[in-house]
Amino acid sequence: MMSNGTVTKNITQGLAILDSDKFDLSQFTHGPTLMFLSNTFRTYAYLLDAALSKVILINAPFPADFVTKFAAGIFGPLVKKIEVYGRRNKWEPLLKKLIPDKSLPAWYGGSKDFKPVKVYG
Repeated sequence: MMSNGTVTKNITQGLAILDSDKFDLSQFTHGPTLMFLSNTFRTYAYLLDAALSKVILINAPFPADFVTKFAAGIFGPLVKKIEVYGRRNKWEPLLKKLIPDKSLPAWYGGSKDFKPVKVYG
């Protein structure tokens, strides 16, 4: 793509990291929360599916097969892109492989010099 005569690279897919570190299973099974997630993902599922190449859920308080068995109704087509990791020794090497150190926060094993634009939660 050209922008003002300069060749630029297009970003065509994104990576989402969902960290459930401070959550417990009861929060994930809370009725109003499930309804909110279900409505939100039903509304945006196809857009998110097109925009994201991978969704990584880390510090999960439940087994990975929970997502494939029970969350398909909530996440829709995005469920096939979700990877679930419970322990840091499983997800940290993956994040380091997928994300350059300078773009990964120290709390995920990246650079101490990384400065996020915004942190939610």
